[in-house]
Amino acid sequence: RAPEQSIPLPADTSISRAHARISYADGRHLLADGGSSNGTYINGSRVADARPLSSGDTIVLGDTALRYE
Repeated sequence: RAPEQSIPLPADTSISRAHARISYADGRHLLADGGSSNGTYINGSRVADARPLSSGDTIVLGDTALRYE
């Protein structure tokens, strides 16, 4: 949620300042938790280490839900 992040979400105070990371490797986007208090989820499953994203996945960070396309 911090303003210096690539995708800041300042209105959701349940998101940590550096909640999660999206990276790109081997032709895929990967999502990893950044040590958040409330967790990072893909399609309802909690994420710790980097996991690949697929089109249509729902990413939940705090009270915010995002759809990956």
